[in-house]
Amino acid sequence: MKTASHTFRLLIAATLALATVPIAKALDFKATRSFRMLEGVKIPLLLFPDGTREIRYEPPDRWEIAGEGATISFRPKGLAMAELKLILSPKAPARAGERAGQVPAPGEVLNAHLPPDATKVEPVSEAENPFMLENAGSHEAVLAFTSGGQRYRISIATCDLNPTQWLAVVTTAFERDFEEVRRAAIGSMFSWQAL
Repeated sequence: MKTASHTFRLLIAATLALATVPIAKALDFKATRSFRMLEGVKIPLLLFPDGTREIRYEPPDRWEIAGEGATISFRPKGLAMAELKLILSPKAPARAGERAGQVPAPGEVLNAHLPPDATKVEPVSEAENPFMLENAGSHEAVLAFTSGGQRYRISIATCDLNPTQWLAVVTTAFERDFEEVRRAAIGSMFSWQAL
């Protein structure tokens, strides 16, 4: 027969054991700038904290960087109105008929990234797995729209990043520049590496 004192000791031991288990922290875009050398050329890198590890990411070449926390933005020099945004979002609790932590489809999030004056919004394309992050696939949707009298395209790719977060990769540019900007943006996602 177990005594109350024995049960209390087990409870304390279990509590102490749980206290030593590291609590997983979520990915954060508070970047440390670094570089790697390739054949004598310095290639800029960003290192993002992700719990007990780091994510190494090589942004598109010579793009300006802004932001930290849940959103980081990149803009190519010389191309007006072009932008790449990486946006971290917490996974919502499951709703009726959904599994827990489900990542929204790109179409569900696209409208949140359109300017308020967007008109003539038209779907352009959808793609499965334009990139993968640590074996997690992605889904991309592209829209065309008019804002301020100019024609734009916007792409959003969503990816199931980890048990608590999903990532949106949002690329926007004038329609004439979009493919070049999108190629650089999606191409940069192939550099994503957990260390």
